[in-house]
Amino acid sequence: MLDELTDSKARPHAEARPSHKLDVSVLATLNEEEGVDFFCTWQIDSGPTNSGPILLAHDSGEYDVEFDLDDRTGLDLKFLPTVDESIWINSACCPFQASGNDEKGQISDKARASKTKLKLKNANLGDPCVLHYRLRFDGDPWTSPNGNNFVPPYSKDPDFRNGGGN
Repeated sequence: MLDELTDSKARPHAEARPSHKLDVSVLATLNEEEGVDFFCTWQIDSGPTNSGPILLAHDSGEYDVEFDLDDRTGLDLKFLPTVDESIWINSACCPFQASGNDEKGQISDKARASKTKLKLKNANLGDPCVLHYRLRFDGDPWTSPNGNNFVPPYSKDPDFRNGGGN
């Protein structure tokens, strides 16, 4: 019996953490009061489409995240030129600037794949946490019919709710 407990062949081997594909669609439309409305939907591994905060289950593994902008504003919206301008992430609150943000070591491999695509990896490791993020877009300024003036950058600030894991 003792031999079975100490024999490395009898112990389960550590399994690799699963990796998932997380697609986030960002629909942009005009809003006469606020400038631009952004509506986000997300889908893990081609599963059901969800909206609201992105929920990552505990011990579910890491996620390759791709944000895809669907601009229906006519303002030629696009992610800002660099990835650090395109997305700000903070665990304490919604980020309002690029510096001083704390991603809790969860985010890596950020890349602006094109003017309408942004990619990153969310490790979903350690303690559960909420990561507030702000997607930021360049585009044309505009004046609404009721006289409100809007200028870029335009932004959307949803969250990742990381379940954490080992």
